[in-house]
Amino acid sequence: MHTRIIRSTSTDPCFNLALEEWLFCGMPPGECVLLLYVNRPAVVIGKNQHPWSECDIPAMQIDEVHLCRRISGGGAVYHDMGNLNFSFLSDRNNYDIDRQLGIVLNALSAMGFDVTLNNRRDLTLRYRKISGNAFCLRKDRALHHGTLLVDSDTMAMNRYLRPVLPDITTRSVASNRSEVINLVEVDPRVTLESIIESLCRSFNHTFRTQSVPVYFDQSALSVENRGAVDDLYRKNSSLEWVYGRTPQFGTVLPGTNS
Repeated sequence: MHTRIIRSTSTDPCFNLALEEWLFCGMPPGECVLLLYVNRPAVVIGKNQHPWSECDIPAMQIDEVHLCRRISGGGAVYHDMGNLNFSFLSDRNNYDIDRQLGIVLNALSAMGFDVTLNNRRDLTLRYRKISGNAFCLRKDRALHHGTLLVDSDTMAMNRYLRPVLPDITTRSVASNRSEVINLVEVDPRVTLESIIESLCRSFNHTFRTQSVPVYFDQSALSVENRGAVDDLYRKNSSLEWVYGRTPQFGTVLPGTNS
């Protein structure tokens, strides 16, 4: 198996989602990629979610917090510069959720964190959530990505992950609200860089490789590949994708039960 570790230097959520999707769609057989990135403030909803029942869009617009929709399922998450995003991309033959989660668990354990996995495959610390995961499976390839709360603004998270239209009827997938904790609350010495280094060591140990992180931005793309990523960027930032993909819904009228 050929492995790669890629670190995006961009903090643009639409670019990082485009880069992730481009890697996912174009990955050759027999390859496993660990992609790491950090986004400036954004709420990222699952592909089957309803934005108005997941977040406070007016507050986000005032504060210039991006709203994005990803290609995987799962619930809404808040990203900022204190949140680390990781993605495992591979063909279906090399896809192993337990192994991938084990890489993250072992990386955190090596740093002294007593992290456990709950029945929803969330990573928890002191009974509070530090990481959620989402998945996208296609015929010959698989994507598993997640978040790690290192030093995120949880007050902002609670402010934006609040529905602006709670009284709607919809078949969209609702988020599971959980109490969260940052890693720095347990160990103030931890940093994003120290977590990244431990994840890379754990990844290499698991696959018995010596992959060196490659720093990646738009300038690292060829002209042809840049065009493909730009197309995905335009999709990810379009109103048609972010809002137009919302499942059908209706409103609950006052004085009614449905």
